[in-house]
Amino acid sequence: MQIFSFSLILLFSFISLLQAQNPQEKRADELLNRYWELNRFNGTALVVKDQKVVFNKGYGLADYEHNIPINNKTVFCITSITEQFTAYIALKVFEKKGLSLTTPIITFLENVKFSHADSLTLHHLLSHTSGFPDYPLIYELPKNQLFAKEDIIGHLENIAWSSNHVSEYHQSKLNYNLVGLILERVTNKSFGELLEEYICSPVGMKNTTLDDLTPMVKNRAMGYSVNFADGWFNAPYLDPSNTFASQGILSTTEDLLLWNNFIRKNYSQDKVLQDMLTTNESGFGYGLWVKRSEEGKVKEIRSLGGYSSGFNSFSILNINSDLTVIVLGNNRNPSSEDIADGLHSIFTNKDYTLPLPRKIVKIDSLILQKLAGDYKMNEHVTIKVMVEGDKVFVNDGMHPKHEIFPQSENQFFLKGVDGEMIFIKNEKGIITKIGLRDDGFTNAFAEKVQK
Repeated sequence: MQIFSFSLILLFSFISLLQAQNPQEKRADELLNRYWELNRFNGTALVVKDQKVVFNKGYGLADYEHNIPINNKTVFCITSITEQFTAYIALKVFEKKGLSLTTPIITFLENVKFSHADSLTLHHLLSHTSGFPDYPLIYELPKNQLFAKEDIIGHLENIAWSSNHVSEYHQSKLNYNLVGLILERVTNKSFGELLEEYICSPVGMKNTTLDDLTPMVKNRAMGYSVNFADGWFNAPYLDPSNTFASQGILSTTEDLLLWNNFIRKNYSQDKVLQDMLTTNESGFGYGLWVKRSEEGKVKEIRSLGGYSSGFNSFSILNINSDLTVIVLGNNRNPSSEDIADGLHSIFTNKDYTLPLPRKIVKIDSLILQKLAGDYKMNEHVTIKVMVEGDKVFVNDGMHPKHEIFPQSENQFFLKGVDGEMIFIKNEKGIITKIGLRDDGFTNAFAEKVQK
């Protein structure tokens, strides 16, 4: 009877906890739901504070064709978070073999042929300061044509590379894929084997693997794109071997938590992790971003913002607040970084931005009149904003005019697409430019032409 009574107490306590969602959890759920309602997020988020899980929830489906929901066991392509693992493996391998990061890459890739090849080192690749543009090769191939990762080397001489950009930070998937090729040649092992040897096995990450076309992966999420005209559809196919060491790892939020805990516990005494966290002027180390205190101590470690064909990801490890935020999604939208920042703010009691719903609000006509004018994007494109009564229209001179609909006094949306226009004021409250957002990207600005 005592055991039965104790069980009842535990049961009722659990039910009470479920019913009494705390304010932070409620705000976090509202944030994720808003992004999901806007079709800008489909995935899962995990927040751990003081070594306790404070938020862990999935939104949408892992597989829309088979109606399989997302949960904490769902396996995602982790896009650019992959680079943290590649950097760690590279540093461990080079340390073990007594190799230097300043050795020219032609030492390992003897078939490389392009100017200044002998001046590029593994350090340049790992720090994204090689001068290479972002990976152009795979996107120029005919649809569905396979591209072997080793073919990268033969195409390097055709890439518009300039030594003038060496030492400047510029993220390029090409950098980390070259690191992956170098590691395979130095060790005579596949990158998947190195991942298991240096990270998965020591850290205990049992649901992390290199993406591959052959093996079955339990609980794998499918990648999607979405637009307002067609709804959800399968993301364009991309051979995972094309981005194997830059965006090619599969994992879960639970496994990534193990990795973040490993960094948190060992970064102060592990030389490899210390080298990863040694940053350039921009704050980028090897495979991650680092924020430091005025005294130079590590405060926060952030992944690269990443999205690929059907997936997006972001993670934050705040050392000061003992807070970990991991966001994984299976739709091609760059929202994961914004969501992670929002969750970080919520659980550190700071202000955050909740995206506006696509709901039309009424705006006073006098306020609308202040929006009218010409906004110059570049020498070829000027956007004309016209106010006709209580309606606002835009025209870029190349397409028919479209009506835009107010979400607030300064933010409007287009129907039929995920497009928004934000009117931006200066410190005097005068509208000086507009920001254009497409599929979640704020990808252009246009300055108001003063008359």
